[in-house]
Amino acid sequence: MTKTKTYFRNHKGGISVSQNTVIRIYRCEAGMALIAVLWVLVLLTAIVAEFAYSMRTEVNITRNFREAAQAHYIAQTGVIRAVVALVKNEDRAENQQNEAEAARDPIGRVNAAIAPQRFGGGQFSLKIDNAAGLINLNTANDALLRLMVNTLDISDTEKAVIVDSILDWRDSDDFHRLNGAENKYYQSLPNPYACKNAAFDTVEELLLVRGIRPELFYKNLRSIVTVTPESKTGPAANRRSFRRATRAAAGQININAAPRQLLEALPQITSQQVQNLIDFRIDRDLISIEETRYLIGEQTFSVISPYITLALSPYYTIRAEGRVSDSPVRQIVRAMVKIDPKLPAGHQIVSWQNQYF
Repeated sequence: MTKTKTYFRNHKGGISVSQNTVIRIYRCEAGMALIAVLWVLVLLTAIVAEFAYSMRTEVNITRNFREAAQAHYIAQTGVIRAVVALVKNEDRAENQQNEAEAARDPIGRVNAAIAPQRFGGGQFSLKIDNAAGLINLNTANDALLRLMVNTLDISDTEKAVIVDSILDWRDSDDFHRLNGAENKYYQSLPNPYACKNAAFDTVEELLLVRGIRPELFYKNLRSIVTVTPESKTGPAANRRSFRRATRAAAGQININAAPRQLLEALPQITSQQVQNLIDFRIDRDLISIEETRYLIGEQTFSVISPYITLALSPYYTIRAEGRVSDSPVRQIVRAMVKIDPKLPAGHQIVSWQNQYF
């Protein structure tokens, strides 16, 4: 059987291409069109996916911003709740002969585990410290500063440098102690600056003192030191507990308010004895120094008794963490407050830090 071919004439009447060729051309053009359509679909899919991703990101950012704002105000509420509890506790103590026997709001307990409190679709957690339980950089004497550096894993020489340099930094003269530093040392640094020769204004200022490395400050010292307004301007003479706490702060720490790091730095105290104190403080505060004797034993008590007191400072540091339910977002507010019934509202906000970590 003979295979025939069909040809098409061009406009001049001549034969130009076969039918198979036309079909192949048509199929090629159709294929190219299909490929073009597929590429357009791919491009549109990418655009839609990018738009959807951008929208999802915007939604997440908006949600996180909303939850962060909500958590922040929950944390603020925690600070306010703590201040109210501290004011009430102070009022109870002022109105009773024995302050230790006053019924205290558990939310206002110092250096104790406070159960999270639900509020506004989330909850806040509180940690309250009293200045008398920390090392006051402006009032601590030589012995208490040496207790502070005993929390550091450094050599005895480095400890002596830090203690003497802190004393040199805050005194008013330019004569350095044996291991200390004054202007001559600080001016010789690659980035020179002057020795302050005045009281510390913030705990972060400690980073400028000779011997204090950032890792020592942030890992060990930041949580056990403080600076309070009265330590820079002198004690107020009209507050009985304030005067008592100021005297104690020079060489003593409050046994109820002291963190574990400072308790462990006390001379001759063992880890088990520290744990005994921590366990006892879970439910209530020590109301007598003599109670410490029964928790740690006569021998250790006789050694550490010069370092400990029950006196409280009117200055408290409150750390409140706010969280929203079913959200990883958290916000932390840190405030220092002065609690004094003689103040118009019974308290005064001394400092406030948002997003404190």
